[in-house]
Amino acid sequence: MKHFFINTLLFVLIVLVFADQNHDIELARRFLVLEKYEKAEAILEKLFAQDPDDPEIQNMLLQVYKNLKEYNKMEGVLQSVLLRKPNDSSLWAELGAMYLAQNKPEEAKKSFDKAIKLSPKNKQLAKEIHEAYFLYGFIDEDIKFIHKARSRTNDKYLLALELARLYEIKGRFDDAVEEYANYLKKYPDRFGDVERKIDISGRSQEELLQLRKSLDALLSTDIPRWQPWRLISIVEQKLGNIDRAFDAIIKADESQSEKYRGRLVANFVEDMLRLKNFEYAEKGARYLVSKSSGNYSRTGRLYLAKALRGLGKYEDAIAQLDSIGTSENENKNVNINWNNTPSQFQPPRRRYQSLVSEDATVLKAEIYLENLKNPDMAEKTIAPQFEGSRWMKNEDAVKIKGEIFIYRRQFRDGIVFLTSAFQMNPRSEPVAYLLAMSYFFAGVDDTALNALHNVVSRFPKNEMGNEAVELILIMQTAGENTDKIREPIYSMFVRDTITALEQWQKLLSDEGLKDLGDYVMWKIGNCQMTLDDSTAYSTFKSLVEKYPKSFYAPLSLEFLADKLLAEGNKPDAAEMYVKIINDYPDAVNIEVVRDKLKEIGENL
Repeated sequence: MKHFFINTLLFVLIVLVFADQNHDIELARRFLVLEKYEKAEAILEKLFAQDPDDPEIQNMLLQVYKNLKEYNKMEGVLQSVLLRKPNDSSLWAELGAMYLAQNKPEEAKKSFDKAIKLSPKNKQLAKEIHEAYFLYGFIDEDIKFIHKARSRTNDKYLLALELARLYEIKGRFDDAVEEYANYLKKYPDRFGDVERKIDISGRSQEELLQLRKSLDALLSTDIPRWQPWRLISIVEQKLGNIDRAFDAIIKADESQSEKYRGRLVANFVEDMLRLKNFEYAEKGARYLVSKSSGNYSRTGRLYLAKALRGLGKYEDAIAQLDSIGTSENENKNVNINWNNTPSQFQPPRRRYQSLVSEDATVLKAEIYLENLKNPDMAEKTIAPQFEGSRWMKNEDAVKIKGEIFIYRRQFRDGIVFLTSAFQMNPRSEPVAYLLAMSYFFAGVDDTALNALHNVVSRFPKNEMGNEAVELILIMQTAGENTDKIREPIYSMFVRDTITALEQWQKLLSDEGLKDLGDYVMWKIGNCQMTLDDSTAYSTFKSLVEKYPKSFYAPLSLEFLADKLLAEGNKPDAAEMYVKIINDYPDAVNIEVVRDKLKEIGENL
């Protein structure tokens, strides 16, 4: 009985010890996640002393020492473990990485050599050592190491993508391109990896020209020809040679199998539309329409309509969109009504056609409303789609229908519609914003203020959130004069810029709006910018001089800096961006300005 009691007691004590240790390990894990390394260190050092062979405790403690840069302690742990595990190549590699962190490349090489001697053909080990060299900036040593690793493993393509990146850093573009070719020879289906890795951002004009010249060598290799042509197109586009970029992407597309024709050109057109280069967007889209078939031909018509819209050819754009709509009637012998069939049960091609047709319908309504100022035709285009409930989930369609109510001054009806739409799209910034603006234009200022606050709290960093901040500031300061600014704001909303400019200029001399002079000047400048009136910059300059502490001062300075940049005056533009950051640290455009300054810094 006595022995039973002692054994039971020992068992309970062991369980308690293990439970306590597990609790400490879990606590250390949490501290690591929270980056509270000092607290994790105290726990893990105690645990390591109790159980130095536990690999999890070892790894966590090494991680702590590494982050705290306590290299002496880190080396002590590694040497201690290596005494018990002298054949662990990973530990030798980690010891080498630690020496690199201390800028001791010779000692690091000795540790790496020991690791390699233990596992000479271990490709994962080679990758770990490369990552250590790269992390701590030992580029030349890294290049030598990879070449030796290839000899040991008898793999001439080992770490090709990584070696290409190293050659790029050194400016050896011929060698870099050769390594990209090696990678594509080994992995012909991984062109996307090369496209993502090849570094053209932040490159000087001279470096880009060298890279462009080097890419010609890929055309003489046995990799698929569309791949080098695609890369050439990307670099030519970065160089500003859009004509050559377009020719290259056409050659890339023509080099592909029939199955994939159109994909690369479609990507090029998307880039051109994003960059508002509508001339080349039109060229690419017309190629898709004429040379592609099926889905890419339909996409081409949609893109062509977008390009024509950007070029101000609104009727031509609508004609293209109409042709997309009529193609929906193909396969007339099929008696299934796909419109009433859930999308997940429709054939993939049919679903894609349906999506393109939906986009075409929305774009057509946008052109009628926003460009041709014809809310009746916009309503005629979009209204039939809302006979069922499915389109209430289409954010773009809801936005257009909500804008139609505002254009027609049917604010109350718009509020009813947008309230219902927002319930179905609670994360939609445009729907929330339109609802708030409908309340504002309806003159329901208290509710409008709450709705605008809702927009700001939900979408603080988005463009509409910034506009909501502007309006909140005005409503809080204008008081009884809010009615005076309602009409010019409405004119701007419905894109009647000429009328809006006249209304704002009249208000500039209104004594009752004296305290809102900066806001009125800001709106005048925006109207002038929309009308391509160069006096906008004089307006923004006057705003900054007259109201240097205004909410709109840093926004105006950004416009002025952008103008300097467009004129090629990078130093003065950079100085003005820096002024915004230093003088207006809480400005709503601060992050955008930082990004612009960073871009200038990379290209000065």
